[in-house]
Amino acid sequence: MKRRNALKSLALTLGGTLTLPAWATGWTPGGLPARELPLTAGQQMLLAEVVEAIIPATDTPGAKELGVAQFIRVMIADCYDRSARETFRQGLEQFNEQTRQQTGKAFLDCNLAQRTAVLQNLDAAHTKCSRREK
Repeated sequence: MKRRNALKSLALTLGGTLTLPAWATGWTPGGLPARELPLTAGQQMLLAEVVEAIIPATDTPGAKELGVAQFIRVMIADCYDRSARETFRQGLEQFNEQTRQQTGKAFLDCNLAQRTAVLQNLDAAHTKCSRREK
């Protein structure tokens, strides 16, 4: 059950980033408070690549250029208690492990098609889980 909750929290947080470009006009990463969720370098890279896969650069800036991963780390640090922050960190690790199970490699080692498939599978699992909980 903890794995499901961690993945659900990760999916909800990342899903919320889809709305970021709609209101991010004028926002800059330098305008964020200095406090961020402490993540390992690997976890930071994973988060940055996941959000970039969700919001890729096109003719508009992508998640990396907008600093979405930094924004997420600040929001998690400022708005969630210690337990929720730990659940988010665990969710990143479990997401990476789930990616290994699906593709045979870590998310960072996957190509764009594999990354998209992993995220679509996560979304489908979250949707299915949400329907069962109602």
